Amino acid sequence: MDQEVRKSSEQGFGDPKSVLQSMVVRWPPDKKARFYADPEFEELIIDVGLKFNRDLGTIWMDRVARVLLAIPPEDTQRAKALFSWISCTLPTLISSNLTAQANDTLEGAMKIALTSGNLAVWLAIVPKGLDLEITVPSFFPTLQEAKALRDKYAKVIFENYDNLRRLMQTSEKEIQNRWARADAKGRAKILRQVWPAISAKHLSHVRDIMKHNKPPDAACLWPHINVEGLSQSDNLLGFLDSRTRQPPWMFFWLDKESWAVAAANRYVQAYWLSEHLMEVTGKDTVDDYCNITTGEQMSDAKFKIWPQFAARAGDGLTTMVVQAHIYSFLFDCCLVILDETKAQFQASHNHLDPASPLGNSTVQLKPTSTVDALIKFPYRVPRFDQLDLETLIQNVAATRDFARAHYLSLRRDPAYFAQALKDLSEHRLEHVQVKAYVVENMNRRPPWDKRKDPHRGKHPILSDEKSHPLFWNYVLIELVKETLWKLILFDDLHDRLVTIYNSFDPSNPTASLISPDKELPKHVFKELGHLLYRLTLIICPATEALGDTIAASPLLREQFWIYPKPPSQTKYLIERRKPLTIVDKPSDVSWLIDTLVNTGPNRKVPFVLMISLLHHAMENSQASLTNYIYGLVADIGLLSEILNTLELLHPWSLAVQHDFSQNHSSRDDLSQDFRDFQGVIYRISSYLSLTSSATGMFDLASHLCDTSPDDIYPTEGKHKVEVAALRKKSENALAQFWKKVDGQLRPILVEYPIVEDAHEIEQQEQLAESAKVKNQRPKKKKSKKGKEIVEPGMEEDEEDQEEEQQQEMIQEYEQQDEPALEEDENDVQQTSDERYKKMWEEEWDKAWGENRSKRRSQRKQRHPKKDTSDNETPKLKHQTRLSRSETRKSRSRQEG
Repeated sequence: MDQEVRKSSEQGFGDPKSVLQSMVVRWPPDKKARFYADPEFEELIIDVGLKFNRDLGTIWMDRVARVLLAIPPEDTQRAKALFSWISCTLPTLISSNLTAQANDTLEGAMKIALTSGNLAVWLAIVPKGLDLEITVPSFFPTLQEAKALRDKYAKVIFENYDNLRRLMQTSEKEIQNRWARADAKGRAKILRQVWPAISAKHLSHVRDIMKHNKPPDAACLWPHINVEGLSQSDNLLGFLDSRTRQPPWMFFWLDKESWAVAAANRYVQAYWLSEHLMEVTGKDTVDDYCNITTGEQMSDAKFKIWPQFAARAGDGLTTMVVQAHIYSFLFDCCLVILDETKAQFQASHNHLDPASPLGNSTVQLKPTSTVDALIKFPYRVPRFDQLDLETLIQNVAATRDFARAHYLSLRRDPAYFAQALKDLSEHRLEHVQVKAYVVENMNRRPPWDKRKDPHRGKHPILSDEKSHPLFWNYVLIELVKETLWKLILFDDLHDRLVTIYNSFDPSNPTASLISPDKELPKHVFKELGHLLYRLTLIICPATEALGDTIAASPLLREQFWIYPKPPSQTKYLIERRKPLTIVDKPSDVSWLIDTLVNTGPNRKVPFVLMISLLHHAMENSQASLTNYIYGLVADIGLLSEILNTLELLHPWSLAVQHDFSQNHSSRDDLSQDFRDFQGVIYRISSYLSLTSSATGMFDLASHLCDTSPDDIYPTEGKHKVEVAALRKKSENALAQFWKKVDGQLRPILVEYPIVEDAHEIEQQEQLAESAKVKNQRPKKKKSKKGKEIVEPGMEEDEEDQEEEQQQEMIQEYEQQDEPALEEDENDVQQTSDERYKKMWEEEWDKAWGENRSKRRSQRKQRHPKKDTSDNETPKLKHQTRLSRSETRKSRSRQEG
C-alpha cells in the first residue's frame, strides 16, 4: 500500500494499535497468551486494520485475529507466508456493501486456506460470490514447477562454476595483475559495466530498512555484492578465489543468511514448498545438488535439516537463485577484466577439464581492523580450516590485557580514576531532559502532562543538591561493575576460544574426527554451544545499552528527552525531540542512533549488522561521538567479529543453535551456566548498593561532589609542597576506598583467577617501585675523622634538599590532618582552598620568617634613616600627584 492510501486510512481509522489492545483485553487467557507469544501476529493484524476505514478495520481485525490464533503452532510459518498474499487481495474483495453472510464466507475460506495450505479452496470459494480473477502467487509453485526451477538454477550455477575453474587454470595471474593496477574508479566502472543495478554502499538494504524505505531487490538478495566493498583492496580477488576453489554447497548456508534480513522485514518472499526438503551437504554435481526429496526419502532427510545437511525446499530454491547470479556475476567480471567475450572464451578454454586441480592460492583476505573483518566476512571460505582463529585470539587477549591495565590504573592512579569517573558520569541518562506525564491507565500509552514540571526538565536525582552524592554513588557502583565485568568476560572468551582452536589443531588426536560431513565431537560441540549462547545473549543487551549511552552523551543529549519510569518498566523510554525526516538528509549515524535507542521505525535488524554499520559510519564520517563511545563500539564490534567467525564453522553453528533452542536439557544447562556467569554483575551491583555506607562510597561521593575531577589529583599549583600534599591525600583516599571494596567483594572475586592475578601484579609492581627507590638513594661513607664523604656522581644539590624538606612538611601535615574519607562536617563546609591557603601561610612563616627578619636587620644597618628637623620635610621616594583644588590653593598663596 502506498503512503497516500496508508495516510488516508490512518486518518479515517485512528489508532489501530489502541483498537487491537482493547480487543485483546476481552480475549480468553489461552488466546491472549498465544497472541503475546508471537509478536508478528500484532503486525499482521494491525496491517489489516490500516487497509480499511474504522468500521471495516475493526470488523476484519477481529476476524483475522480469530483465524490466525486458531492455526496450530506447527503451521504458523506457512500461515504467515500465505497471509501476506491473501491480505493483499482483501481491499479488492471487501467493501461496506458486503453482508454478514458474505463476510462469514470469506472468513471461512481464509481459515481453510491458512490452516491446510491449500489455495484451491480460496480460489474456488472467493470468485463465486465476487466474480474476481485471482491467480496463485509465483512463490507457491507446485512440485513439478519446483523441480523445473531447481534444474534451471543448478545448470546455471555449475556452468559458470566450471567456466571459472577453466579460467583460473590459465589466466589467474593475469586477472590479479590487471585488477591490482586499476584504481578505485576503474574498479567501480568494471563492476557497474557487469551489473548496472549493483548496490553502491555496504549493507545499503539495512540503511533503507531503518529509514522505512523499500530497498531494491539487488540489495536485498545480494547485499555483499556492492561497489564499496568489492572495489577495496583484494576483496573481489578473494571472493573469486574462494568461490572457485570450493564447491557451491560449501557456501549454501552463507548465501541463505544473506537475504534473511530482508525476508524478516517482508521485503523478500521466499518460495514456499513446506512439504519437501533439499539435500545440500556434499552434493557437487548438477544432478545431485539440492535435489528435492519425495516419498520415502523424506524420512531420512528430515533428520538432516538441523545439522545443516538438508534445507527446506522453498528456502533452497531462493538460495539457488542467489547463487546462480553470484557465479554468473563473477564470470562476467573476469571476462571484462581480461577484455574477452564469451565466444572467445569458449573457443580457447572449452577443451580444459574443470575438475583439474588448481594451483596454490596466492590471495589471503586478512582483515586489518574490526570494520574490515565485518566487510570481508561474506567473501571468505566458511570452513574451520580456513579461519584465522589465531589472530582473533590475539585480539581478544589484547583486549583482556587492556582491561586488566585499566583496572590496575583505576586502583593506583587517582587522576586516571577521576577521569574515568568523569567520562562515565557524563554518559548517564540522568543528564537527559525529562518530559513528565500523568499515568492514567497503564494499558495505554500515558498522555503528556501539560502542567509545569516541578523539576524544570531535570532528573530528580540532579535537581536537588542533597541528591548529588547519591548520583555519584550510582556512578561509582557502575564503574566498579563495568570494569570487573569486562575483565572477567574477555578472559572467559579467551579461554574458550583457545579450547576450540586446540580442538581443530592437527596435532590434537581428536582433530582427525572433525569433518564437514560429520557431527562434532561432544566436548567440542558443548564448548561451541556455550560460546555461541553467551555471545548471543551478551551482544543484544550491550547494544541496547550502547543506544542509551549515545543518547546521553554530551554532544547529543540536547536532541533527546526521556520519560519517567512507569511502575511496570525497568528501562527509560527515550524519544528524539525532532523526529528525523528524509527531507533533512540526516547522516547514517543519526539513523543508526535512532534504531539503537528504539526511537526509529520498528524494524527487525540484527544487532551485529547495526554494529557493523556503526563501525563503518564512524570511520567514514566525523560523527559527534565521544572517545568513551568509541571504546564501547570497539568492544561490541570485537564480540560481533567473534560471533561471525564462529558462524563460519560450517556446518555446525546452526546445529548448535538448534540444539539449545529445541533440546530442553541442553538449553537448561546452558541457561544455568550463563546465569551463573552473568550473575557476577548483579551480585556486585546489589552487594555494593546494600553495603555502600560500609565501603565508604557515600563519603567518597560527597568528596567528589565538592571537588572537581581536575582538582582531585592536580598536576601543577602555586607551591610544589601543596601539590604533593594534595596528591598524597588523594592516593590515601583511593587506597582506602579500594581496600574496603576488596573486603566486601572478596567472596565474589575469589572465584575468578584473572582478578587475583591483577592483584598480584599490583603488589609486585609496588614492591619493585619501593626497591627501586631504595637502590637509587646515594650511600654516604665516613672518613677516619668521622666526616661524611659523598661518592662522585652522587652529589646532593639544592633540589634534593628542597624535596627532603617537602617530604618532612608533608609528614607533619599528615600527622595533623585526618584522611579524606573521615572529615568532620565543619571541615566539609569549609572549602579546600581556604584550608590549604591558611595552612601553607603558617608553614611559610614558620620556615622563612627568621630569614626575613635577618634580611630586614641587615638592610637597616646598610641604609640607616637620616634625622630630619622640624623645618625640613623628608623627601619622598614616590610622591603622589596633587589634586586640582590643592594646586589652586598653592598658587594663590604664592601670588599673595
